Amino acid sequence: MASMWYYSNKNQQKGPVSWDELRGLASDGQLRNSDMVWQEGTPDWVRASEVRGLLNGQAGAATDVRGDEPAPRRRAARDDLDVERRPARRSGRQAQGSSKGLVIGLIVGGVTLVIIAIVVVIIIVANSGSRNKGPVAIAPPPAFPPPVFPPPVIPPGGGPFPVGGGGGRVVLNQTETLSNVDPRDTMLKNSFCKTFNVRMEAGKTYTIDHIDLGANIDPILRLLDARGLQLAFDDDSGGGLNSRIVFRPPVGDTYRIVCTSLRAGATGRFSVTVREN
Repeated sequence: MASMWYYSNKNQQKGPVSWDELRGLASDGQLRNSDMVWQEGTPDWVRASEVRGLLNGQAGAATDVRGDEPAPRRRAARDDLDVERRPARRSGRQAQGSSKGLVIGLIVGGVTLVIIAIVVVIIIVANSGSRNKGPVAIAPPPAFPPPVFPPPVIPPGGGPFPVGGGGGRVVLNQTETLSNVDPRDTMLKNSFCKTFNVRMEAGKTYTIDHIDLGANIDPILRLLDARGLQLAFDDDSGGGLNSRIVFRPPVGDTYRIVCTSLRAGATGRFSVTVREN
């Protein structure tokens, strides 16, 4: 049986065809000099122009050199090899992309480190400037709240103020005695005290006097709100050793007036007066 032929036309493998059919294709112009042909049993593809008797009309056939493996299969093997090589090319492109990503990452990281370094330098410089100024002196808190009353005016002839501090509606006017059965003051731990609750209205001004009635107790006057928070403290603003607080309540409420003594353990008679000015 005659061997069959294969040919390539427009980059497509076609066949099998007989020798006569192949010559007919050449005569019709469907097979060109540059087209490849292969005969079963020959080692590889050859150009049509190299096959004796194919394009010039002479009878004959290609040299019969047989191989162990048909050429189309060998060509397919070469195609498989090309396919195997293609992923390697893609891997190269992926490696190039990875390299670009690494370079970009290094640049971004470098910029970030520079920004962090600049911020650290600014903080160090700012702290150095603060240290050069020296420590900031912080004033200690006062032992007692500052008085909320104007400076006292000593009446002509000196001596203690009049009880109640002059005119105005009298809200409280009591004469009491400090004794050793009274409770200890919460601030002057060694002094006895008496506490008076007085209702005062917001927007009005009140004068509170703590007067020593000859017992030499050296009066101390403290004013607290209903929760026990100290609002004012006085010693000696009422003339002599007497105490006075002038107070304008921020809200209407019941306030606590604490009468005690500067002398530890002192007892004796005193008066307390609250007058609405």
